[in-house]
Amino acid sequence: MKSIYVKKFLVLLFLLLPAPALAAPAFHGSASISLEIPPSFEGMNASSPFIRYDQLDEYGRATCAVGLLGPELIAGERAPMSGLYPAGWRSDAYSFIDGNFVYNRCHLIGHQFAGAEGAENIITGTRFLNVQGMLPYENQVADYIQRTRHHVFYRATASYSGSNLLCDGVTLEAQSVEDNEIRFVVWCFNVQPGIAIDYRTGMNRLAETSADIFEEEYRAAKLIGKSDEDHAYVLNTKSMRFHKPECSGARDMKEANRQDYYGSRSKLIEKGYQPCGTCKP
Repeated sequence: MKSIYVKKFLVLLFLLLPAPALAAPAFHGSASISLEIPPSFEGMNASSPFIRYDQLDEYGRATCAVGLLGPELIAGERAPMSGLYPAGWRSDAYSFIDGNFVYNRCHLIGHQFAGAEGAENIITGTRFLNVQGMLPYENQVADYIQRTRHHVFYRATASYSGSNLLCDGVTLEAQSVEDNEIRFVVWCFNVQPGIAIDYRTGMNRLAETSADIFEEEYRAAKLIGKSDEDHAYVLNTKSMRFHKPECSGARDMKEANRQDYYGSRSKLIEKGYQPCGTCKP
């Protein structure tokens, strides 16, 4: 009898704990790779469809969303997302990128499954991650549900390194309930070919070499003692205040007044900017 209660406790604990973030595999040009491990949905209730989102973490980042997807979940009209500024968000554009912009507001669980346009379900993802990494698997699941009217357990987990504002990638897990037709665990890379990305801040530029030039600059700055002064901030060019990226004032800021900045706090003050009274950067 005691072993039964222990087993129930362990199942409950499993459901309450977030899925562990995986270390990023090496990128070799493909938008996604199979992780060659089975999906893990043991103990989850398959009685009725649902979607559950983890709360934003201490850095204001969306981390994980899980659900039982099925034909009962009907997506309504997509809510506007222009006022959402997920961690690391920037509006940088390059002419050679499809759609021009480096970053998309990426759903962990897609809108076509009735995934919410809320902060807990949205990450800053590259166009490459969104369209070539995640979308093919989302469409595979959506086509299966529409064709069979069956159900699929589905989990999307964004994996971050330390306090980086951008995730290294997203792990997608799926398992069909009524049969075994849908079954995968894949890693989708949050990269943009031709662009060098600073995952700490979201800053980016044309890639000059295959090396991570942002990391090289960071190491050089650390050697000469500058790294402690440099941080990511969001500037309000109208109010002349600066915020931490995860601050509500930064998330609610109008796009026209927003400027992303990485550098010295003292230089901002010299330019006339004042620190936000809420997040106290």
